[in-house]
Amino acid sequence: MARRDDALLSHPAYDALSICVTRCLLEIEELLPDRRTNAPEDGLALFVGLSATFVCPDMDPLHVVAFRLAEIKVETGSRHDLRTVLIEAEKILLDGTADAFPEMAYLRTLSVSSSLPSAVKQALDNRDYRAATALALINRPVWSQRRLDDVERGLALKNGQFEKICAHIAVHQWIEVIQLWPLSNWFHLLLLLLDNVSASQMSVACAFLAEIMSSEYAVIPAVISGNCGLLEDMDESGLVEFMSYYKEDDMTDNDSDTTEDADEDDSEHIYFEENNELSQQDQYCVNVWLNFVDVLNKGFAESVLTQWRHYGITTTIENVLIPLLERHMLTDATLSAFYELTSEVQKGHFQSCREMFAKLASTSDFAHVTTFLPALRRAVAIAADTLPSSRSNS
Repeated sequence: MARRDDALLSHPAYDALSICVTRCLLEIEELLPDRRTNAPEDGLALFVGLSATFVCPDMDPLHVVAFRLAEIKVETGSRHDLRTVLIEAEKILLDGTADAFPEMAYLRTLSVSSSLPSAVKQALDNRDYRAATALALINRPVWSQRRLDDVERGLALKNGQFEKICAHIAVHQWIEVIQLWPLSNWFHLLLLLLDNVSASQMSVACAFLAEIMSSEYAVIPAVISGNCGLLEDMDESGLVEFMSYYKEDDMTDNDSDTTEDADEDDSEHIYFEENNELSQQDQYCVNVWLNFVDVLNKGFAESVLTQWRHYGITTTIENVLIPLLERHMLTDATLSAFYELTSEVQKGHFQSCREMFAKLASTSDFAHVTTFLPALRRAVAIAADTLPSSRSNS
């Protein structure tokens, strides 16, 4: 008989770390059918032993606990009351967990009669960034079926509490926070950095990101920061890819009459054209999207590509494109197309990517978007024609 966690374990956005944690808990459940009893010595010993297999030296155990609590939060439906989440966690993680994970008790000390935002504020006031980011992660689940249900019911996705909490972190504190971040969540960290790190600190932030990211992703912080030195560990093809993002435009300002023709001829090159109507932050956001689409176009190993499809596309749409377009007062029809695209991606309906992008391009004010975001128009067109899923399912 399949256990309730089978679907959870097979979920494409469920990372290896979380799988290890859940399997560890399932082993204990088999020894302890009744969760209300205290953990026997052999059950606790099993937990401690198995925990050593997933708490690797470069992973902060506090964040390991935070990720698992986030999943518990999704399973139980708790939202903002941290004390309630921890009580539920004790029921699921067993009474002896605090002995195996001192971090669990540490988080509990911050949560007595506290809501999650106040607990995070307390940690920030104490300059305890490690606890603050762990507490923030609890309120930002690694994956959430609940959010997908909201999309299907037509409810708009807004920036979650996680972003609001991270807004409390001062600009000068972000570099320190980077070094404490779970490696498995680097893409979301990248998006948060775009909103919270000043332009002068971006190159430093990207240098940290390049250190914690695997080599095949090194082109991302390199492109954002414009620092070719971050590609030193990549092969020659990586350098060529980097330079393609910064291909100089051969046109001069006096060639305005031929702008449209040149724009079409150069559509194969992905780069963002400077525009005074956009802030520097917005330009960074658009560049992330363009580079992301181009990376999908050029292709990665299938295992990496699968991860980006489920997590990267969804995260980019929700946290980059939608907020960017909302700030420019676009119509509900355009935003609904983004939400629908996000929902389709989350479901794994990749054959619908072409149709969703086409629907987006046909909305009433999409032409208005392209007047100040010509690169976005190219990105949508390229994605519609070149996503691997579109090629195989068109």
